[in-house]
Amino acid sequence: MFKIMTLMKRKPGTSMAQLIDHYENKHAALGVKIWTETGKCPVRYFRRYFSPMVFGGASVPDKAPEMPFDVAMELWFDSREDSEEFFRLGSAEPNGELFAADEMQFLDRDKSLMVVLEEYETDLSFCRPN
Repeated sequence: MFKIMTLMKRKPGTSMAQLIDHYENKHAALGVKIWTETGKCPVRYFRRYFSPMVFGGASVPDKAPEMPFDVAMELWFDSREDSEEFFRLGSAEPNGELFAADEMQFLDRDKSLMVVLEEYETDLSFCRPN
């Protein structure tokens, strides 16, 4: 599985609630619409919204320093080649313009960072009772 993550920061003046609402109700739907039209979809599509916390699990958004990112978007593909074709079709006009215009409404695009994920997993089965 080939996995890509994009870390994103909300646009100044946009609350977390507004970010989540726009992403989940407009931007994700735009992606699904375009992916349906191009016939090229990721295997999985996640959004993970960040909330600051301290040890003990208490959320302290009013006391925490400003975080560099507010959401991580993750796309999974069967191969690197599938991801390249996906992004080629998704950035072709008019799709690229539609994504960019929508993102400018709620994201600070200059602060986005896209990375390829290389996963390693530790077997923790010893922690679970039989």
